[in-house]
Amino acid sequence: MSDALSDVPQILSYATPLDRMAAPGEVSVTFSPPPIRQEIFINTLALIVSGFGSFVLIAIPTIGLQDHRLGQLMPGVVLCLGMAKVIAIFGWSRWIELRRLRRYDGSPVRIDVHGFDLELRDPLQWGSRVRTVPLARIRRCYANSEGAGFVARSYHIDFRIARARPIRIRVASHEGGVVERVVTDLKAAIAAAKASAPRVQSEESGAAA
Repeated sequence: MSDALSDVPQILSYATPLDRMAAPGEVSVTFSPPPIRQEIFINTLALIVSGFGSFVLIAIPTIGLQDHRLGQLMPGVVLCLGMAKVIAIFGWSRWIELRRLRRYDGSPVRIDVHGFDLELRDPLQWGSRVRTVPLARIRRCYANSEGAGFVARSYHIDFRIARARPIRIRVASHEGGVVERVVTDLKAAIAAAKASAPRVQSEESGAAA
């Protein structure tokens, strides 16, 4: 279910568990990422401002030193150079962030359920790393809209996890019903995992005995 004529397809691929009441099924869904124009603009602006600020803070003491008053200006020179260094480090961090955003811009967000594990891939947030969470540890899963864009609406899907920090991924979709369907299937997989966990543990204990 995709729209090849759109810049941001509502969903790239989707698979539904065959039996939601049985053991955890296979869920596989791939969304397009939300637009990152705003993040790119903010980081570009921050890079420009930090570059200009560093230049000014270096130029001021340089001009003052031309009057050969080094002893009188030394405290101010040290202060300006220290501030210029801090601003330059901030600007460098924005440059790294811009490179990361452009590298992973357009990379799909993927949600997979394999057996009793949830696998999340969000390149804009984690790069090439895959986050794996046991389904039985997920306390809650829900989605909310972040507002409509030019092509698609952005949503965030949240996972509340026992004894761990919550996880949030952001996706783009033309239809909220698609996101709601994904969340419904994820909730079914989570419920099946929690219901099956005691049975699996008892079977393993019996086999070990």
